[in-house]
Amino acid sequence: MATRLNDPHQQSLSNSITRPIGWVVFLLTIPVLAEQSLVFLVGFFDTWLSGRVSVTATGAIGFAAYVGWLASLLFGTIGIGAHALVANRWGAGQYREGRLIARRAVLWSWLLGLLASLLGYALADTFTWLLGMSGQDAQVTSHYLRLESLCYIFQSVSLTGSAIMRATANMRTPLAIQAAICLLNVPLSILCVHGGWFVPEMGVSGIVVGTIAAQIIGGLATMYCLSRGDLTLFGSNRDPKIIHQHPPIPENLPTQEFTLNETLPQPHISSHLSSRQINSELIRLGLPVLGDGIVTWAGHLLFISMIKSLGTPVFAAHIIGIKIEGISYLLATAWGRSTATLVGQSIGAQQTDQVPKIVWAASIQVFSLAIIAAHLFYFAADPIFRMMHDSPEVQRIGIPAMQLLALYQIPITLLIVLSHAIQGAGQTRIPFINSLIGIYVIRLPLVYLFAIVWNWGLIGAWIGMGIDLTLRCLFMLIYFLRTTRTPHPSSPPTTEKNTH
Repeated sequence: MATRLNDPHQQSLSNSITRPIGWVVFLLTIPVLAEQSLVFLVGFFDTWLSGRVSVTATGAIGFAAYVGWLASLLFGTIGIGAHALVANRWGAGQYREGRLIARRAVLWSWLLGLLASLLGYALADTFTWLLGMSGQDAQVTSHYLRLESLCYIFQSVSLTGSAIMRATANMRTPLAIQAAICLLNVPLSILCVHGGWFVPEMGVSGIVVGTIAAQIIGGLATMYCLSRGDLTLFGSNRDPKIIHQHPPIPENLPTQEFTLNETLPQPHISSHLSSRQINSELIRLGLPVLGDGIVTWAGHLLFISMIKSLGTPVFAAHIIGIKIEGISYLLATAWGRSTATLVGQSIGAQQTDQVPKIVWAASIQVFSLAIIAAHLFYFAADPIFRMMHDSPEVQRIGIPAMQLLALYQIPITLLIVLSHAIQGAGQTRIPFINSLIGIYVIRLPLVYLFAIVWNWGLIGAWIGMGIDLTLRCLFMLIYFLRTTRTPHPSSPPTTEKNTH
């Protein structure tokens, strides 16, 4: 479980890219892909289990996933910033500074997790009201949300800790932790839903009880793993064994965003300075991520509110379709996270010429997998929906809409990979602006027009969603091409004013 630099899979990868970059990206992605697959299977299983209970249970599970997503946005504020900074320091051989950043990020993850738990519990009724729920639907969903909020604090630590470990190229420990969460979640949820031994039958509440127990154990396991090995968050500040020589890093350069093909100005964070500078760096990188997440979540709340207004069967079909589409998201996120690690470490080692090669290799690989996923969604939509839900009405609505989703898998996956790459380079503002325009200027107006005004139902809503994602993908692709085309001067850049 330890982060050992003498392990070839867990050292500063930017200084060991001697094999083809595409192969390095692939090998680094495999553990992350396995981890993401386990996350998907837990959500898939919970949705399937709710389909055996009722349509209301499926809606409660789906909306709880949206609220849990909002909570994870707080965690991502620290996790993405910590990943970019730790990966950069690890690539530059600045291990002490990397550990200082990691310690501060873990502390913030505890505080933000506690805040998310308190808010989630207190605002459960407000969330169901915002969605327009009433009666039994609102009661079941509110109860489910309150229970799920109890595990946010441990989920926050788990997500942030995993991001830190991935920044050091330790992809295996987060995989092991997620495997433990999955192995615990499934049997505990089944036991709590149906009852048995000394456990009473809980119905839909049993699904979340199993999740809570698994997430608590996952958070504690993450803290244990972070306290061991060369990362040593709570031990000595010894340097791990350095196998590769790193180029000298100039000190006292100004802190600012940097373009993908330009030398990263290194914020001078050392053990002799207070933690204020570490906090400011985490906040500088994290605030745009938080803004991106809140904008996206609020837009999705309006999006699913429109879908909920079309009826409970339509909403249930939407939840199932989005869960199935999680296959594409997990593939793209796996490649995106490994890409972000390689980009961050390459920039830290001042090997920025590797960045375009890394991103293109990851994009080509995920493009091929997106084609396979598209074929699966189109040709297997019928058996998938018949397996996921017993309601014929949900099946009738969901099958043709699922086939429509097949058309958008390539832009969705490429958008995720490019966004991770740009965030790994420390440019967290660009994805925020892209999401803001895409959701509010493109998606919501089109969904309202197609689904409600023209009465195209779920298919109309997903057409609007697909157009939004496609245009955002094109924007990120154009931005990446422009920022990597012409090399920037090697002289130190000027300080950019932090407007956040």
